[in-house]
Amino acid sequence: MTPAQRKSATNGIWLCQNHAKQIDDDPVQFTVEKLEHAKAEHEARIAAELRAGRRSLTATDEDILAALETVIDRPALYEPFAYCRNAYFGKAVSDVIEALNTGIHRLRDGTEIKRIPSRHQLKTKRNRDVLEGIVEMLGEARGLHASLVADGLIADGCGCTKTPDACAPLDDVRAKILAAFRSLRPTFARTVGRAGDPETRA
Repeated sequence: MTPAQRKSATNGIWLCQNHAKQIDDDPVQFTVEKLEHAKAEHEARIAAELRAGRRSLTATDEDILAALETVIDRPALYEPFAYCRNAYFGKAVSDVIEALNTGIHRLRDGTEIKRIPSRHQLKTKRNRDVLEGIVEMLGEARGLHASLVADGLIADGCGCTKTPDACAPLDDVRAKILAAFRSLRPTFARTVGRAGDPETRA
């Protein structure tokens, strides 16, 4: 390889000093083919993220709210606690908060499902303000749930409550979250189910 070829961008993989040395010291583990494959995968991922970012810059608020609806429309936010798996409530709410804030939509196990525009990309101040309030209420709901579990009023890991009205404050916050989102997107029809309601799943 000529000095010019060695210095070219096509031959470059930009690494920190430690990882560069690790690769240079172990050509058996880090073959040319393996490094080229890693570089190609990384460049493809970054290109996809840049394309997604450009799409989100041109998206209307209606487009963004439609994407965010897929995050808000989650059983943890509307199912009666008789059906909702309490053990996963906090994680589900954290995932919703992350998706609204960053646009990264994940499965419960942390696997990324897709990238969507985040609430920060909304153009209208009112829409941004309402979503900011929703994120705050989601944090409140997560905290309430943790307190109910810690106080023994909700059995963690199942859907039962130990007192009939234990979940009323949590249901009130969940109802406010859904109503706030519905104020931006009137076609959003979810409401909080109460204990004894027939089970409805999306």
